[in-house]
Amino acid sequence: MFGPGILDRVFLVVYTFFPLLTLFCVQTSETASDDGSSVTSQDAVSKHREIEQLKEQVATLTSSLATVTAGKSKMEATFQADKKKIRVRLL
Repeated sequence: MFGPGILDRVFLVVYTFFPLLTLFCVQTSETASDDGSSVTSQDAVSKHREIEQLKEQVATLTSSLATVTAGKSKMEATFQADKKKIRVRLL
């Protein structure tokens, strides 16, 4: 399926960009609510849509991270079991 190097890269990317994306969503949300009358209703709707899309992306990344984490744990357990079997055979 995936090699260990690929999973490590996925973790690095997700753990690096997930907090940044979350922070961006929060800041964008606060900006949209703080601007008040200077923002037209069309701009507000556009910002709201963008915020909702970003929130959906965060949810998708969270779900993907959980899936990858579970897969990595399973692969690590399989690797350790195989390693133990090989050691027993060699001794």
